[in-house]
Amino acid sequence: MRRYLTLCMLLCLLLPGFLLAQERSLRGKVVRLGEHGEKILAVNITVALEGSGNPSNTNSQGEFRIFLNDISPFAV
Repeated sequence: MRRYLTLCMLLCLLLPGFLLAQERSLRGKVVRLGEHGEKILAVNITVALEGSGNPSNTNSQGEFRIFLNDISPFAV
């Protein structure tokens, strides 16, 4: 019983640290509408999230990925 309690306490202490270490990113695809409403991939377009400071360019499929800064859940 004591080992079980010790293991549970250890997991409760370490698990939040592992969860915070995960990389956070925003992924998406940029398209534009053609003359007849068809979707056309937007290639080599710079996409930025205001305040993130790390823009990304779209690839040949119009896809981008922006890495998000670590933000404390307690930040105002």
